[in-house]
Amino acid sequence: MKLQVFFLGSGIFLTTLSAFNTAWAGKYLLQHRPTPTQSAHVQLEVRGHLLIDGKPASKTASKTPASEGGVEKAAQPEPKKLPLTIDGDLKYGQRLLPDNQGRRSAVRHYKENHAKVTVDGRLFQPQLQDQHRLIHVDVEGERVRFRSLRGPLSREELDLVEVQADPLLLHRLLPGEEVEVGAEWTIDGAAAAPIFGLDATYSAGLQAELKEVKQGVARILIHGPLDGASEGVPSRIDCQAELTFNVATRQILMFDLEFSEQRSISGGQPGIEAKSHLRVTLRDAPVPAELQDDAIGKIGDVGSAELLRYRAPKGEFVLMHRPQWRVVADSPKQSTLRLLESGDVIAQGNLSKLPKLPAGEQLTLEVFAEDVRKTLEKLEGEVAQVEESTLGADLRVLRVIGLGKVQDIDVQWVYLHLSDDHGNRVSCVFTLEKKQVEKFEGEDLALLGGLEFVTEAAQKPAQKERVQK
Repeated sequence: MKLQVFFLGSGIFLTTLSAFNTAWAGKYLLQHRPTPTQSAHVQLEVRGHLLIDGKPASKTASKTPASEGGVEKAAQPEPKKLPLTIDGDLKYGQRLLPDNQGRRSAVRHYKENHAKVTVDGRLFQPQLQDQHRLIHVDVEGERVRFRSLRGPLSREELDLVEVQADPLLLHRLLPGEEVEVGAEWTIDGAAAAPIFGLDATYSAGLQAELKEVKQGVARILIHGPLDGASEGVPSRIDCQAELTFNVATRQILMFDLEFSEQRSISGGQPGIEAKSHLRVTLRDAPVPAELQDDAIGKIGDVGSAELLRYRAPKGEFVLMHRPQWRVVADSPKQSTLRLLESGDVIAQGNLSKLPKLPAGEQLTLEVFAEDVRKTLEKLEGEVAQVEESTLGADLRVLRVIGLGKVQDIDVQWVYLHLSDDHGNRVSCVFTLEKKQVEKFEGEDLALLGGLEFVTEAAQKPAQKERVQK
């Protein structure tokens, strides 16, 4: 039998013989072998609540012990809970790229991407635009980065494809050595963190066990808690998972995960209390036409993965921005963004489209500065700096910095007016605490450097997720 297999191809013989010898010895090599091309099917179900800042539940107060002065404390506001459901279904082909200094990367073509998200009864159905179905995925340290090869993704598109248990990370769950049935091992917390969408973890890790091997397929059970942080926000995850692994081909076949998550409210995002079920199914597959060399083209600098695309509700302008900027509210009149770092709000900006001026006409710095001065007077603030500059080829920038106090907190305001030679204009006001000034240095102009006005002929309302009540 072995000779017959050998004549079919030495590669098959060696693989079969290796698996035979390992099994004969009572041990199985649980070490992943990268697969050049695969098809993946990701199914996600989430049931729970989003947590947002609420009002105090009652007017009662609690007294601290006498050792603490016996001071009465006002009751802390209880978070408001908004019912949340998510049903997602993604299907894509994946082609691994050559290792780049030890970094794993791949190109994926998303054939199907369906999601239904309901928040407090409102239905959202985000989808990838057709030109964004070809996506480069790059693992750098503890981060998985996504970027479309045909232009920046929107935040909604990124959230759609950025799912826990990314196939490029699942090999971290394996011991990487020969083990017997019944063997147990600890999965390092730092290695497991990005699999669960955490930036860091304070836990020792998860526990894993090789439960059984039947017909060449190993069944591995994984469980335990992970305490860590997601974008700097404290999070706790409790999981129960099963991973199946082909011991002959050394390929991961399926990862089935049930987990509960508790994530605190941060200044930029709501908290989460939810239970989720996620299944990732992987199969070997030939290279599809969408992932051939001529379809992919040249893979450029992954630094552009840091850019996302935001389109104003009426389509008057587009803004390319770093993921650290979050759009927290948008309406036809105003878009509100927050700059986050480790869960803290560094600054908030309000961006508004202004009425168009006749071509060639411009607002002067003197008039703009005087308008800002009058506004600051109402806030008991004062003008600290006035300047004029340009961004890119044709954006004229008027910039006024104001200083003052809000509820005894030292605050800085940065007022900007941007215009081009065609009369297009936007105004933007950034607000930040004085202690954040150093971190915010240059961020306002860096953000607005990604601003692009859209011609009237191309102005269509931004394609939002379909919303139903």
